[in-house]
Amino acid sequence: MSDPFGGSSGDKSLWMVGLQVKIRTMQEEDVEGEVFCYDNITSCVVLQENPVPTSASKGRNIRIIRTDYIKDLQVITSPTQDPNPTLVLPAVNASRIRVREEVAVQ
Repeated sequence: MSDPFGGSSGDKSLWMVGLQVKIRTMQEEDVEGEVFCYDNITSCVVLQENPVPTSASKGRNIRIIRTDYIKDLQVITSPTQDPNPTLVLPAVNASRIRVREEVAVQ
């Protein structure tokens, strides 16, 4: 079994969000897509197979692949933009959430 990271621990920083990759699995299946996220605890990478839906596609295919099932890995392109680690999320309206919860419980 080959390790695409080049060792037992490997360089997990390879899984940068937005990176375009082509993966060959141990079952000889080729998967190409954009890195959506990487989970260090489960050693799984999540890929969007078609990150920009076209009029012919109905949506996005998401693939979750354990890194120990990856036989070969090719980086196609770097992310088009840097991930924003200081992303500000909108405020949560707690009273609105409580109302929705009460309606759901009834």
